[in-house]
Amino acid sequence: MAYYPNYTSVIRRAALIGSVALLGLTLSLTTKAAPDAERLTAGFNALERLCFACHSPEPEPDQRIAPPISAIKKHYIERHADFQDFSVAFTGFVAHPTAERAILRGAIKRFGLMPQLSIDDASVADIAYYLYYTELKDPPWFAEHYEAEHGKPAKKAQRQHR
Repeated sequence: MAYYPNYTSVIRRAALIGSVALLGLTLSLTTKAAPDAERLTAGFNALERLCFACHSPEPEPDQRIAPPISAIKKHYIERHADFQDFSVAFTGFVAHPTAERAILRGAIKRFGLMPQLSIDDASVADIAYYLYYTELKDPPWFAEHYEAEHGKPAKKAQRQHR
């Protein structure tokens, strides 16, 4: 040990740095940052202005012209749990609705394919952000409808918080 006078301090310093790095990594993986309130507001306002006329959050079952917005979120979250994947899939379909990109195939059979709309990319991105980070309430009839269509009870739309 006399030959390497700083050997012990180097080992201790390396261990300390490693411990701090590990703690930082652990916190970054487990800490859930709150969604951006301004972006949530922008997303809700765009959703209300651009989508609710067809995708009403509380439609009567016999008066629907398109699936309710909570059903859309549920289907997208089931296939795209990560925000980036969810956003790419959702915004891609809204920008260019095609049967190949469609996730709600039963809705296409019942209502037809969503028409091509002129919605700016920023609004669609804000809507995707709002949908992903907001817990939506299903219409009262939705659970029974989902089980009849899919043969299993509807799960709560779960997302990975990143």
